Amino acid sequence: MKPPIIDQKKSEKKEEDLDKDVDWGVEIQLSEKRTSTFNTSSFWMHNAFNIWIIAGLLIIFFLSFLVILLGWNLLTASHGFPQDFPKTQEVQLGTSKLAFKLLPLMAENNANIIFSPLSLVIGLAMILEGSKGHTAEEICSVLNWNPTTTFEIQNDLGFLLQGLNGNTDIYTKLYIGGNVFIQENFEITSKFNDQLKQNYECVATEVNFVEEAEAREIINTWVSKQTWGQVRELVRPSQLDLTTRLLITTVMYFKGQWLHAFPKQNTFQARFYVQPDDEATVHMMHTTGNFNYGEFTKLGLQSLELPIDGNKLSLLLILPNKPGRLPEVRKVLQQNPEILSELNGHMKNQTLYICLPKFKIDGRLSLHRHLSKLGLKLLFDSKYADLSGISSQNSLFVKEVVQSARLEVDEEGAEAAAATEFVAAGRSLVYDQLPVFCANHPFLFFLRDLETNIILLMGQYTDPRILEKKT
Repeated sequence: MKPPIIDQKKSEKKEEDLDKDVDWGVEIQLSEKRTSTFNTSSFWMHNAFNIWIIAGLLIIFFLSFLVILLGWNLLTASHGFPQDFPKTQEVQLGTSKLAFKLLPLMAENNANIIFSPLSLVIGLAMILEGSKGHTAEEICSVLNWNPTTTFEIQNDLGFLLQGLNGNTDIYTKLYIGGNVFIQENFEITSKFNDQLKQNYECVATEVNFVEEAEAREIINTWVSKQTWGQVRELVRPSQLDLTTRLLITTVMYFKGQWLHAFPKQNTFQARFYVQPDDEATVHMMHTTGNFNYGEFTKLGLQSLELPIDGNKLSLLLILPNKPGRLPEVRKVLQQNPEILSELNGHMKNQTLYICLPKFKIDGRLSLHRHLSKLGLKLLFDSKYADLSGISSQNSLFVKEVVQSARLEVDEEGAEAAAATEFVAAGRSLVYDQLPVFCANHPFLFFLRDLETNIILLMGQYTDPRILEKKT
């Protein structure tokens, strides 16, 4: 069967959907006073003087042009990180280690999975600001942080959030942040409050958890607003009760367009092999183009990077070379948390053929049990948790950790959202001589920042027949 002709033209960017415009304007007004009297003796003096004026104006104009050009280059640089942005290697590597330890635990039933490692790390880091003793040590261990340098790491994390949120431009919307909701008249320490302001740019908001429905409405409204309506019910009925004193929420929202869009006319129904002997039907997108791609025979996988327009973020796809081998690939990632960076270093930009299903994943995860398996136990213990750095008024412990996340991928781009709460108290279309990346069986995905390699969102797509859960 002759393959369809793939339109390789980049689809038009849809800037009308974005609500941030930058208006640049430069106005130079020159005025001079003239006289009608002509004096021959002073002709050359006046002309020399005028020449100096003109030369000075030209220099001023040239310098102004350089300043404007420099300012434009800084604003359109590849990232929004400040010039004094510190190293984030420990944050990045710690986040990857935590993510790859959690992934096998969450994938026990081989279902579709989506979660935000960075959102979870931010929430734990906020709690760490008020943790002491062995409780703080356990949090550092789970985060893979050096307990003696947590102050510096948390400052780095604050800079990181500023830089990531600076990635928003005409092509991309990205927001990562958090908030703390406390019971009315419940006092928190000034040091904890100051650290929240400094590192996470948030201020504790008082609510009345006794009025459960009203408190839930306030919290969910804030989360929905920050995620542009993608996560509408982070806190559900009966989650709050009379013992609730504090709730920490972290959110992430992303929406971007592909640098190379998939032509809509090349989307067809195709087979998706959930298992070698189990098929489902998906809407499969097809395209050809130049992408970063790698084949790793020894690891039994292929990798493909789909850049987001603006070249600040990308969606990295990891595809086992055969259906049914996803658990083996997850094990490889767990054993070597730096594998993503290594794969990225060995991928090459080349022309290839791609088929990728349109998909949407909604997930809601309870992380209490998984974090306990990783060694975070005291935080959930009502007798031994030490959160006295948050408040000396009452003995606090974390009752629940819940994360809701969502990702939608289509021909034009991707949209994702995540929120975490800590409650205290195909068709065969192959082109000759072209490499092929055909995601017609379960695969892993990672939304990453290209400069820091921080994983913003990750998960696995295993079965298109699983009903989407509204969050």
